[in-house]
Parts: sequence; structure tokens; C-alpha cells
Amino acid sequence: MFLYNDAGASGTSATLGTAGTLSNSQCSINAGTATVTTSGMNLTLNLPVTFTAAYAGAKSVYMYAAGSSAASGWLPMGSWTVPVPPAALSVASTHSGSFTQGQSGAVYAVVVSNASGAGPTSGTVTVTDTLPGGLTLASTMIGTGGVVAGTVARGATGWRPGRAIQRLL
Repeated sequence: MFLYNDAGASGTSATLGTAGTLSNSQCSINAGTATVTTSGMNLTLNLPVTFTAAYAGAKSVYMYAAGSSAASGWLPMGSWTVPVPPAALSVASTHSGSFTQGQSGAVYAVVVSNASGAGPTSGTVTVTDTLPGGLTLASTMIGTGGVVAGTVARGATGWRPGRAIQRLL
């Protein structure tokens, strides 16, 4: 079995049923758990394929078969939609030391992250964090791509995977 690079110019090979993984920037195939069966003139190939988050969406399937005396050329064999993985947001708040009445310049950080490999967010993401007892918000949190009055502002493409935004109160 061969898996070609994104340009279709070169590929790497593996033997079905033998430990190993073939990869390019779009997917990876576990050759060790791939199987092939035949029945008469039919050949069934089962490939465990894992797609990258960036490859999600509608796709076309092309296949190529070659024998000792003939080759099919690349033929369209169908289509399917690779699902978008869900966003995996996390929120953490931290501070160091103790706060005192009337103190200025105290730092209370809120960090919002979307895990690497996760899908982007869709729509508005609202972050709610309760300040420790005795603290009040002295100013509105505003920042490009950060936190705006408790609502995470995001770009047109959503909260991208692997991104973290930190805002200080």
C-alpha cells in the first residue's frame, strides 16, 4: 500500500498487517490494523484512517489499481464528508500572593485555550469566572481576540486549535 504526499508526487509504502503508520499532512493510516479480503472478482480493503482537523469537510475519493499488464489510472470512486472535531476549550484562572484592600497592580489571570488538534469554535463563546471573595473587577477586560466583558471575542474562523489567550484583571 502507498500513501502519497499532498502534491501526489511521491509516496511511502507499507505492507498490510505489518506494524507501521503512513502519514501526510492530511491523514495517517495504521497499516498494522488494515485488512484486505477477496471474494471472486471483488477486493475489499479496510483502512483505519485518521484525518487531521484541517482536512475536515467534503472530500472526493480517487483510487488507482495496477497489475502486471495494466493500470486503471486515477478514477473517482465516491465522496464523503470528514467530520469536524469538536472544540476542546479549557479555562484556568490564577493569581500569585495575597490581595489587600486598595492594592493596585494586582494580577489575576484568566487563560482560555482550545486544545491542539481540536476543531474551531462556532458562534460566541462566553467565559464566566467568579473572582475570589472580597475582589471586585476594577476595569473592563478588553483585548483583540481576548476577553470582552466576559465574552471571548473570536475571529471569523472561530477559536482556532492550539490557541490560548490570557487576560489580566
